[in-house]
Amino acid sequence: MKKSHENEINSLLYSPLNNSKDVETLKQFIYCMAKYDMPLLSLEYMAKSLPSSVHINFLGFGYFFDNFVKDNRDRYPFDNSELNDYFRDFKYNYLLLTDKIDGFSINDNLQYQNFIPIDGNNKLVMNKHKLSTENINNLNREIEELT
Repeated sequence: MKKSHENEINSLLYSPLNNSKDVETLKQFIYCMAKYDMPLLSLEYMAKSLPSSVHINFLGFGYFFDNFVKDNRDRYPFDNSELNDYFRDFKYNYLLLTDKIDGFSINDNLQYQNFIPIDGNNKLVMNKHKLSTENINNLNREIEELT
């Protein structure tokens, strides 16, 4: 799956079309992520334990993305429409996923957080003690689809 994704991105970056502005924007994006200790591949690593748990830093990427776009209005959106579609879909699915993680579910007419922190290890775990079996099954299904 990773290799397939890399091939898709490489085909976009190195297509015969003139994508120099887009390539520079992606380089800047990846550089900024690394500078702020949020390497792009770390998102995949942090999401691997979903739907049962996730590193708390996974939730911070949305702010980074929004700020990067605001700071690079002259570079984004991309010139390549296919690359724009991939980037937009990535952001949209990421936001849906973080909404599930950071959200709430109803059980016995009470509202409970979907994920709760574990003391001292920067992880959030699914709140299986307070959520119903139906809540847990729905979250598992929805999170697996988004991941």
